[in-house]
Amino acid sequence: MLNTKKEFQDCLKRIIKPALPYYTESKTGLKCGSFGVHYGDKTASMEGFARILWGLAPFFCGGGEYEEFENTYISGLANGTNPEHKDYWGKIVDYDQKIVETAAIGLGLIIAADKLWKPLTKEQQNNLY
Repeated sequence: MLNTKKEFQDCLKRIIKPALPYYTESKTGLKCGSFGVHYGDKTASMEGFARILWGLAPFFCGGGEYEEFENTYISGLANGTNPEHKDYWGKIVDYDQKIVETAAIGLGLIIAADKLWKPLTKEQQNNLY
């Protein structure tokens, strides 16, 4: 039974820790196997990246510390939104799956700006914007 904030934070850490080895080299995606989606592997791996933010953003907002994930998400946001990077997520177009994933990223930027926005350079922030 989870009763305290620390118990919830520890639980999240246990749930997400196994994902660490499955992030792409550039940290822009999470690749856990083959994808059966119509929107391509790059967007599918970006989806995995974004979905973990549904837990991480509130965790960070509540004072949680997890340096490996902080570094992963700073790198992933910087690289995924850099049009010059080989793992750039690409522009968002109508009916794009990336629209769905921006909700988790947006939440993270709003409630955990100290961990996800402020560490980025001005250029990286502009790319993300």
